[in-house]
Amino acid sequence: MNRLKFAAFVAMTFCAVPAFAATGNGVAAQLPASVRSSLLSAIHGYRTSHASAFAAVAAVRGCSKEGYRNNRNPVPECARELRALGPGVLLPMLDALISGAPRGMAQTPAEQRALTFGLCQAVGVLRAPEALPVLRAVLETATDADVQRAAAEGLGRSCGASEWQLLTAHTAAGDALETAAIAGVGVCKRPAAAEHLAALLTAHPAPARAATLAHALGIAASSWSWQALGAARAADAMAARTTAARALAPAFFAYQGEARKSVGEALQMAEHPNTTALLQDAGQHADASAVAEAQHLAQRIAKHAH
Repeated sequence: MNRLKFAAFVAMTFCAVPAFAATGNGVAAQLPASVRSSLLSAIHGYRTSHASAFAAVAAVRGCSKEGYRNNRNPVPECARELRALGPGVLLPMLDALISGAPRGMAQTPAEQRALTFGLCQAVGVLRAPEALPVLRAVLETATDADVQRAAAEGLGRSCGASEWQLLTAHTAAGDALETAAIAGVGVCKRPAAAEHLAALLTAHPAPARAATLAHALGIAASSWSWQALGAARAADAMAARTTAARALAPAFFAYQGEARKSVGEALQMAEHPNTTALLQDAGQHADASAVAEAQHLAQRIAKHAH
């Protein structure tokens, strides 16, 4: 099966598969049998024709003690190394997620978590259809919050109909995957992402949830990330930024401490040209210190807004 046919097969199969039930048997057990069989077959064929790609993944040392023990901050980290390898190692990275790391690559639980995190980040940025069922399986089996977030963000970067449905379903307050799913929605570049997060924020959640939502909303509305998508997405960009700014401005006065800080940072990321007016309107009945803080924030944003 060639790569294009395989990608189409996985994408079609993934869209028809309901949420997986947790079994505790690892990522491979969470994959539908037909997807797992086809994916492992593709991996086997690629190993035969591209052995060097598997060797390149096995050579990554940031998640093994020999690679990080002499660092100033001696903790395992290999996401950057894996991302730098590029799309040619997609199948070897998926193999490591499904079947386990190559020998000697990650020994301790901390190293294994760092490796899984790095693999999810690296395959997520490639937006490959082959990776979607694997990222979904990781999301629904992982117990580490950072790994969950990396898997959710990988799904969010592709953000097809199935990924959108999965992630938004898990953003409900109290859901076990709530924080990861919110992050995943935040990287989904569609105006609906800002609308979904804004609706959750305007429901006035608890401060910790508000801070998480504000951070994701800032990413969803980031003027710089939208600008990188070009003029063809300008209308979507302004729609997302406007939705975010209208939700964030009143939230700035509704919260204090870390939540307000997160809201302010999100407003700076959105850089909406009407931020000053929105803050003035939202702060009409706020106390003097909050109004002064908002004015200072608006001045900083006005210097860069476009």
